[in-house]
Amino acid sequence: ILTKGNDIFLIFRNDVNNVRNMYISKSSDGGLNFNIYEDLDDIDWVLNSCPTSSGVAYVNGDSLMVVRRNAGTGVNQLYISNINTNNLQKNYFLELDPIGFGLQDQSEIAGDDDIFGVVWHDNRNGNYSCYFMYSENGINGLNNTLELSDTNLFGHKMFPDITYSEGKFYFVYKYASGYSIHYKEFDISNINNINNIEGSQSLIKTIDFIGRDVERINYPHIKIYQNGAVEKKIIID
Repeated sequence: ILTKGNDIFLIFRNDVNNVRNMYISKSSDGGLNFNIYEDLDDIDWVLNSCPTSSGVAYVNGDSLMVVRRNAGTGVNQLYISNINTNNLQKNYFLELDPIGFGLQDQSEIAGDDDIFGVVWHDNRNGNYSCYFMYSENGINGLNNTLELSDTNLFGHKMFPDITYSEGKFYFVYKYASGYSIHYKEFDISNINNINNIEGSQSLIKTIDFIGRDVERINYPHIKIYQNGAVEKKIIID
């Protein structure tokens, strides 16, 4: 659900004779009536059970940027569209980051005006890992896919979340194999920080939550890297 002034938008997966496409509905009277709706998908996803996968969106001026999963082609992957907030018509239906095989899911999106970022997890390399795309120029600037999760750790990294504020993206994801939640942040004013997301950053020090240097990393701790990136790890028994 999103709001823009008195307009309310609902994004949901529908079931019409086992066609499981994503829809959007709009209320212009503060939620009293939802009297306009549209099917967002160009490919019909026919399935006899409901996928546990929701669409996500954010408001960008007079449009909504919507990301959702569709497997109508036989491949479970994410698609992105720009939706007009007046008539709910979409400008395009594009693959976010084609993987060819596997399962791509659990997307989240955040942004402000033309700056936005998308995170998700997929198992293109066998284990689930978390990935990130961002743009400073709307859809036209969305290109490179970066692995958000720590490539030095083996096992499943899943269910990422993202938020954006004043030039920085903030992330968390679940390191399922390590029973922990990881936190990262990136300042988009320094493009080198984004390039270093794949693990090439140099670690300066590791501290606890009150700033003391620590050596035992099986307790909650914060890693600080030379490029300004910060990674917080909370161990869950």
